[in-house]
Amino acid sequence: MSKLFVISILILSCLLSVKSQTIDTSYFDKLWHPCKKEESKYYRLTQSINGLYKIQDFYNNGILQMDAFAKSIEPEILEGKCTYFYENGNIKSSGLYRKDEPIGVWTYYDKKGKLTNTYDYSLANDYKTSQKEEYQESMSENDNHFSFALRGKLFGFFIIEDNFFSTATIGAEFLLKGRHSLGIDVTYFGWQYERDNTNDEALYETYERRTYAYVDYKYKFLSYKKLDFYINLYDKMGTYHKWQEGVAEGYNNLEKPWLKDKTDGTFNQVAAGLGLKKYYNERFYIDISANGGKLFSNNTSSVYDEVLQTTNTSYNVKSDKNIFYIRINLGYKLFIKRKKAEEVFYTN
Repeated sequence: MSKLFVISILILSCLLSVKSQTIDTSYFDKLWHPCKKEESKYYRLTQSINGLYKIQDFYNNGILQMDAFAKSIEPEILEGKCTYFYENGNIKSSGLYRKDEPIGVWTYYDKKGKLTNTYDYSLANDYKTSQKEEYQESMSENDNHFSFALRGKLFGFFIIEDNFFSTATIGAEFLLKGRHSLGIDVTYFGWQYERDNTNDEALYETYERRTYAYVDYKYKFLSYKKLDFYINLYDKMGTYHKWQEGVAEGYNNLEKPWLKDKTDGTFNQVAAGLGLKKYYNERFYIDISANGGKLFSNNTSSVYDEVLQTTNTSYNVKSDKNIFYIRINLGYKLFIKRKKAEEVFYTN
């Protein structure tokens, strides 16, 4: 009778123990934000075991995405053995975490299950001085999925009293999968050259202003620490206005007076080149490119004849010429879609 009582107690204890180890289910969207079940891309099973949390993340098809342990769920601090899986069920990477940092030897596989790389994080006591830092110092590598940046500039200068130059640009750039980017800008550009008469009055030898839209595509072929090197393709489309031999009388900022020649037109500039981005921190960069291409224009010109004192106008005159163009822009990333942890440490 006493044996039966002891067995009953043991069975009851086991049942209570199993019941106390409840499994919580959470649902996440494709960006790993919590969401409703019907909107989910992933789901997570969490269970408390011996002071740790056992985490199992699944794709919606039921295939395991991650199998790991954690000291904490919010914030998530991984601890111990961790394995990541592809959506076809094959192992993606495997190794150990300590306080959410990778330690020891990690192994990496392709989608077919073939070993592609190993990395020993214990080679350096301070991993910030190891090869991992050299990899992570490529600022753009940390946002290998998607990021959005504002870019532009405001610049002007003059030489002595006679040459004036000013430009203003505002635009945006979308960076996709670490290597591709699409950008669009709107730009104002103006310059003028003065000469004075005997009364020290300004005569505007040449004055020009342009407004245009600029669309570009970049392909990054190399990253090294805080530098990105890329191939650049762009199309610049806009209008221009040019005056020559202007006078001071009647001068205003919108319409320079002129005596001899005036040209109004549209242009399309297509070119390709090489460029680099220099990152000063995770978000701020300067972008410089050198390009060569073709400039196509369609203009209407008015030419003043001093002898006859008449103006001759030519309409829709088309022309083209080869151009070399250096572009400088500043950029600031407003949004960064980061790599997941297992991808950041993928060094192959």
